[in-house]
Amino acid sequence: MMKKSPFRDEWGDLKDGWIFVRFLLVSIALVAAAVVIMLLLVSLGIAPEEASIFFSGLLPLVVALSLSRR
Repeated sequence: MMKKSPFRDEWGDLKDGWIFVRFLLVSIALVAAAVVIMLLLVSLGIAPEEASIFFSGLLPLVVALSLSRR
């Protein structure tokens, strides 16, 4: 007999509160990755303006793709 997970409902989907927690964790991880990549690009000599333009277009795309995979 399988033990019921406290994070999932009877159909195996994440409960509403845990969907929000997953969204927050994914968002924090994406922002942290963007900051690390931005620091790497700046340390390699790319101007901060160019790096911020790159991430202003890339980060919303990655967030939208991660949220669409449900």
